[in-house]
Amino acid sequence: MLSWLKTLWVPGAILVLLVGISAAVPPRTSTKSLQVRLDASTVAFGVYDPNGSLSQVPGISIQHVFIDWNGPLGEKLRSVSNRAEQLGRDILLTVEPWARPGHTDAASYFKAIMSGQYDSSISELCDGVAKLRGSVLVRWGQEMDAPNDRYPWGGLDPSEYIQAYRHFVDSCRPHAPRAQFVWSPRGDAGEEAYYPGDQYVDFVGLTLFGLEPWEDANYGHARSFAEALTEKYQPIERFGKRLILAEFGVCGQESYREAWISSALEQGSKQFPLLVAVVYFNDLEPNQWPNTASRNSPECEADSPDWRIQF
Repeated sequence: MLSWLKTLWVPGAILVLLVGISAAVPPRTSTKSLQVRLDASTVAFGVYDPNGSLSQVPGISIQHVFIDWNGPLGEKLRSVSNRAEQLGRDILLTVEPWARPGHTDAASYFKAIMSGQYDSSISELCDGVAKLRGSVLVRWGQEMDAPNDRYPWGGLDPSEYIQAYRHFVDSCRPHAPRAQFVWSPRGDAGEEAYYPGDQYVDFVGLTLFGLEPWEDANYGHARSFAEALTEKYQPIERFGKRLILAEFGVCGQESYREAWISSALEQGSKQFPLLVAVVYFNDLEPNQWPNTASRNSPECEADSPDWRIQF
């Protein structure tokens, strides 16, 4: 289907965005709407929306779901398929290849993947993907370039990651021939070293979050959407693959949020020709950010920023 590659907006739709408030932060004294025109969008708009708060919003064309390849997978995938079909959305399925007990270091984890110890998980997963209705983008082992110990696959060096990624795709394709694959670094320096080759990549995914107080503290100013994406975009531009911002979120003053979201949706593909979709991360940040104080945006000063929006 991937109808969003042909029709990227809903005529006449206007999205009014309000930042959602986490129970972990104090309530704001006022809330102003952020006017963002979806009908002016040059890219498709998708969401990771685990609480379903954006289910009734028209014009959202991609449903993003995370899944652990260790399962159980069958019922989860059926639920994903039914929900996406009900909402009329394509599926972006992020497959997180978590290590099993005993694979406690990068060497044992990599050896286990390449020796076929996870092949049963791949088969079960991709058999389920083949049964999903509509178009399915499979994003395996995201943010492998991030310099942290959050993910076991993030501990692999580039050559090992490439082998593991190729093993997954080669093993999955016979089961799910309609699936399209998303190679998705975070976009840190050196991201291109993890590129597995054109024949293994249908789309490139990137992660892009804008946290105004953190940028003020680390860059001396609040960056624009274009400034933040340019440094991630330039290294992967030479691959010529269509780009999805697979995890996108913004937190800060309303003028900052409005500028980022409007720029992403309305000027995104004009400034970045490979950009075809923006997938908003509509949830609390699950990982710790530096606690940077912000008098103007209290929901952004917590260790876990609140990226949520409402319509």
